[in-house]
Amino acid sequence: MRENQDLACLVDEVTRSFSGSGASLPDLFIALTQTAHFRLRRGNPDGATSLPGADGGVTPDGGVPPPPPPSDAGTPGDAAPPTTGDVTVSRKTDSQWDKGYCDAVTVTNKGASGVDWVIVLTVEGTINQVWNAVATGATGPVTFRGVDFNRRLEPGQSGSFGFCAAR
Repeated sequence: MRENQDLACLVDEVTRSFSGSGASLPDLFIALTQTAHFRLRRGNPDGATSLPGADGGVTPDGGVPPPPPPSDAGTPGDAAPPTTGDVTVSRKTDSQWDKGYCDAVTVTNKGASGVDWVIVLTVEGTINQVWNAVATGATGPVTFRGVDFNRRLEPGQSGSFGFCAAR
């Protein structure tokens, strides 16, 4: 089971971090809160989802193919050109299970002037959770915009956001 393998890796990661810190209780809490399992929410076990701010609930499409394998960079076509500036996008699958996945996305301003970033990503399945961005749409091509604290990127600056989707 993939879930059990993910949990075994999680336990190993926390054990290494905690053991190397001198084994204090505050260090254990920090190690636990730095894991993807803690930081990222998952969809409901029954596959039912709702997207806050959308017109009513949305349900996953069971016929959608699984997301691409994890990578540090998005595949060609994942990101449409931004509306302003020279922005690059790095996309990585943080966790994955039989009914969904979570991706972490980093947007970097490679241009010579500041930009308010807007990108479009292809989403496999239906988004049920977004953090540090505003999403327009929930499946297929989805437009993401930064929020107050990460919307404006000066030259060389990066901002990050993430989302989870049910499939």
